[in-house]
Amino acid sequence: GLPDWNYAPRDPEFAAFRTDVKFPWEVARLAFVPRLGAAYRAGGDERHAETAARWLTDWCATQSVGEGVHFSSALEVGIRLIALCQAFHFFRGSRAFDRTVLEVLIRHTAAAAAWLDGHLSTDRVVAGNHLIGELAGLIVTDLYFPEFGGRNRLARNLPRFAREAERQLAPD
Repeated sequence: GLPDWNYAPRDPEFAAFRTDVKFPWEVARLAFVPRLGAAYRAGGDERHAETAARWLTDWCATQSVGEGVHFSSALEVGIRLIALCQAFHFFRGSRAFDRTVLEVLIRHTAAAAAWLDGHLSTDRVVAGNHLIGELAGLIVTDLYFPEFGGRNRLARNLPRFAREAERQLAPD
């Protein structure tokens, strides 16, 4: 089957968590990508790539960029961009990642990066580690796909990331 991208626990024992946005966010971080990718790279089993391709194309088909719960936190988009770039890395050369799948993923990744670039958490109330995660997502995407943001976005975000890291990370 396919993941329930908007998962919320239904068991009465977890009633208090039914409206907790973190449940669907965890699923939508696409954490399965590096796991399936590592398994695919280790043994070359196309089933891992087929599963990843099916789940990722479903994600792209059902989640409109900039809309819904999965775009209510820019940090979540940054985390997801890193996972999407990992998909391109791990599944390079897989039959499952044919031209159609790659086109869907490239379009979605480019659109999500453009959305994130315009929605960074710069408000001091929420910036903190959120801004670092968001910038990391854009930097990874722009290093992997320089044509998406051009050199300007990368040149703007690398020093910004360094400043934020220096400001937020303790020497211990």
